[in-house]
Amino acid sequence: MTNLPEVNVRNILKNSKALVSLMDNIRGQSLAIVPIYTFAIPEDYQKNESNPVIRVTPVPKEDAHYADNERFLVDTFVQVDFWVNKKDTSGLALMQDLIYQELHKNGYERYQPERSIDPDYPEQIMVTGLFRGRIYNEQS
Repeated sequence: MTNLPEVNVRNILKNSKALVSLMDNIRGQSLAIVPIYTFAIPEDYQKNESNPVIRVTPVPKEDAHYADNERFLVDTFVQVDFWVNKKDTSGLALMQDLIYQELHKNGYERYQPERSIDPDYPEQIMVTGLFRGRIYNEQS
């Protein structure tokens, strides 16, 4: 596991065959790449036709746990966003649940889900989840 939580979460989601297949089914086609990104989504994939796409970003927060003055456990936080077309939300709940399941089985817990119209793309619904994961110091 990498120590960059956003990369770790992106890799978990990219390696989920069920999630990638669901995204292709919602979109009605597969893309040349798996549209799961950290930080920014390339402009070519910000279009309605590319939905759903996923973005993972770090949340600037970290909780550390210590023993014998050594860090042995770090709680990390990430935000996972995805967009679906407002005209067809049939896969929204299933995709939200599948993201939660994949991250939960890999040690991440969602603590704040939200859905809203994206002000930058009013034809899209943005689904957001904040997740907390734990990284153990391998030397303890």
